[in-house]
Amino acid sequence: MKIVHVSNFINHHQIALSNALQKQSGDFTFLQTQEMTKERVQAGWQVDESTFPWLVDYRREPERGRQLLRESDVVIFGWNQLPRTLIDERLSSGKLSFVASERLYREGQWKAISPRGLLAKGREHFRYRKMPVYLLCAGAYVASDFHLIHCYPHKMLRWGYFPEVLPLETETVHGQEGTTDRKEGCAQREDAAGDRPSPVSLLFAGRFVPLKHPEFALSAASLLKERGIPYTLTMTGDGPLRAFLEAESKRRELAPAVRFTGTLKPEEVRREMGRADLFLFPSNYLEGWGAVVNEAMGNGCTVIASSEAGAVPYLIRDHENGLVFGKGKKRAFCERVLEAANDRSLREKLSLAARTEIATKWNAEEAAKRFVLFCKKSGWETGREAEDFFHDGGPMTPAPLLRPPAFLRTLQEVNHLQW
Repeated sequence: MKIVHVSNFINHHQIALSNALQKQSGDFTFLQTQEMTKERVQAGWQVDESTFPWLVDYRREPERGRQLLRESDVVIFGWNQLPRTLIDERLSSGKLSFVASERLYREGQWKAISPRGLLAKGREHFRYRKMPVYLLCAGAYVASDFHLIHCYPHKMLRWGYFPEVLPLETETVHGQEGTTDRKEGCAQREDAAGDRPSPVSLLFAGRFVPLKHPEFALSAASLLKERGIPYTLTMTGDGPLRAFLEAESKRRELAPAVRFTGTLKPEEVRREMGRADLFLFPSNYLEGWGAVVNEAMGNGCTVIASSEAGAVPYLIRDHENGLVFGKGKKRAFCERVLEAANDRSLREKLSLAARTEIATKWNAEEAAKRFVLFCKKSGWETGREAEDFFHDGGPMTPAPLLRPPAFLRTLQEVNHLQW
C-alpha cells in the first residue's frame, strides 16, 4: 500500500508516526511543503532531514510530489502549502483520502456564521462529503466544528499527534549527579530522606503565552508552600510572559523551589519529564492538541490538565489515568495539584495507568497499525464502505461530538492564538 502524508514540515511530533507508517505499509512518503518557521527553529524543533529516507520536499521536487498525489493508494492532507488545485484533484479522484485537522473555530463556533468562511469551507470540505474522504480529528472538539457545517457525516475519526516516547524500563536520565533510572527517583529520594517527606517534583513545559496559563503553575506552587508541602517546580520554555512569571515567582518568594530553564530541546524536555512526578497542563480551549500530554503520560507523569485542551478528552479519564479540571478555573487546578501532591499512592496509580494508555493505545505504532487496517477494510482492498473497526476510544475510532466551550467562556480569555 502506497501512503503519502502531506504536511507543512517534518518535526519531532511527526517522525515516530512516519517511521511506523513506513513499517506498516512498506511504501510511505512524507511530503513537506514549506520551510520550518523561525519560531519553531528557535524552539528546538529542527531535525536532520537527511536521515529520513521517506521524506520528499515538494519545493525541490514538485513533479515527483504531483505524481505521488496522483498515484498513491492513500493520501493524508495535514496543514500544508500545496496549491489548492492539487488538493482538489486528489480529493475528487475517488481514491481514498484523509484530511487531518485541528479545530476550525477555536476562538468560538459563532464564527461559523461568516458567509465568506462558509463558502471557503464548502469548497474545501463540504463538496467531498459523499466521496471516500475521511476526517482525522486532531483534537476532541474538531468533530463538533465540522458537524456544525455538515461536513464528513459518519466519516470523522479520532486522531492526534504521536510523538516518540521511549520505554521507561530502558531510558535513563542524565542529571548533574549522575545517571538514574527514570521514575525511580521518587522512591530513592524518600528512602534517602528517612522520616523527612521528599519534595514532589512539578513540571510545566511550553510557551509562556496566555493560552497556556503558565501562571497557574506558580499559583499551585504558592499553595503547596502555604500548606507546608515540600516541592520543586521546573518551568521549561520561553515567551512573552517570562519576565512577568519570573517577577511573580520572586514576589511570592518561591525560590529556590522554582527554577526557569529557558527553551530546551525535545529530548531535554523528555528528560525533565522523567524526573517529574506531576506534569502541569492548564492550557485553555485555544490549545488544539498538546503533544506534551502524550509525552508526559508516556514518561509516567501524573498529568493535571484542562478539559478544554484538544488532547485531554481523548487521552485522560479523570482519576483513572490523570486529573482533569474544567472551564479554566485556577482554583480547581490548584486543588488538583494539592490532591496529587498529598497522595503518593494516587500518583503511583495514575502514573501506571497513564503509561499503559500510551503504551497500548495512543502511540505511533498502534496508530499506524489501525490506520493501515482501516484503509484496507474501508475500500483500498475490498471496495466497500468504512465500518467501525475499533471500539476502545483510541485512534481511528468514531469521533464523538463533544461540545466546546461556549461564547461566554471566550470572553474570559485573551481569545486569539499566540505563538
